[in-house]
Amino acid sequence: MSAPPTLCQVCGARNGPDEELCRRCHHRLLVVSGVAQVVEDDDEDDDEEGEGFTLDEHLLERISVLEEAAKRTAETVRQLLAVVGKQEQTLLVAQTGLAALRELLEAKEVVGRGEWSERWESKMDSQLLALDKRERFLAARERIAALHRGERDDEFARRLDDADEAFELSDVERAMAALVEAERLDPQNPELALFLAEARYSEGDAEAALAGFRRVLAARPEHFEALVYGGVLTHETGDSERAEEMLQRAVALYPDEFLPAFSLGSVLAAAGRLARGAVYLEHAVRVDPMPQALYLLGNCLYEMGRVTPAIARLEEAVRVDPGFEEAWYLLGLAYLDRRWRKKALDAFRRAQNLNPRKLRYQDLVRDLSRPGAARLPKGAGAG
Repeated sequence: MSAPPTLCQVCGARNGPDEELCRRCHHRLLVVSGVAQVVEDDDEDDDEEGEGFTLDEHLLERISVLEEAAKRTAETVRQLLAVVGKQEQTLLVAQTGLAALRELLEAKEVVGRGEWSERWESKMDSQLLALDKRERFLAARERIAALHRGERDDEFARRLDDADEAFELSDVERAMAALVEAERLDPQNPELALFLAEARYSEGDAEAALAGFRRVLAARPEHFEALVYGGVLTHETGDSERAEEMLQRAVALYPDEFLPAFSLGSVLAAAGRLARGAVYLEHAVRVDPMPQALYLLGNCLYEMGRVTPAIARLEEAVRVDPGFEEAWYLLGLAYLDRRWRKKALDAFRRAQNLNPRKLRYQDLVRDLSRPGAARLPKGAGAG
């Protein structure tokens, strides 16, 4: 009696008993327990292959596939862990060598103390900035290429390739120069204008960033980032009316987003329009109770004389972020307005622990620690 054929667990095709790979789908054949009920078919028509499976046998085959996949995954994870372990050892050796080199150079006064750290941090910031821009560029590149409407397609694509290569080498200046050339070839490309505007915004070039955001809005009047960042930059240029208009539009279009409401509230508060600013900041903290928004809202309420709700918001801010120095200080002032000396002293002590060198905190803690101290010490203001 000849050996029964082996059925493929993936496509059901019949294979010879000695085959390792399925002749139809080329998956590795797995052998499971049980006798397969094979339907005889002299013509071996592929359309009828595998009809002899029972439900139990089918489930066994599927379980076998999952077991095999789990084994391969576990093996891959073990290999990755081994690689990570080796990389960790390599990094430790490199870090130790650099530390020894630094000590040697400082001991021989080749470099000054602190100079190494400053240069290291500067280089790291530059590298991280280059990495961030490269990742954002790779995410936007396909959209930039798809929206190209110029006639010089080959040159435009070459500029994008140049930028990609420069980012790969951490040469941000060359990459940005290539993208500027690409923008000259296609000045109406909103995705390219957005990328360049965001890059210039992160670099502190407000004027160029604002021009870029305005080009984006010309093509897409409802663009989220262009409205918000463009509104903030417009406010910084002194055009508060247009900035407010842009941010109000962003709030209306994106009522469930934190940033438009927070930005508009901040702009209004900075302009001294505390009541309107507080309205938008309340909306922002309902969307996302971020410590900075809670602090700014608490400051608005405190300046408006609404001390009790200001305390509630400031307490929430320090609960979310116990390391928020300014919030602890303002909370201490609000406690003093309510004549809660012990609470105020505790708040000022927390602020002092976060910034021990600040003389204002030292004076407040010293004065309030005296028996009978109940008034606001001289020179302690909310500014």
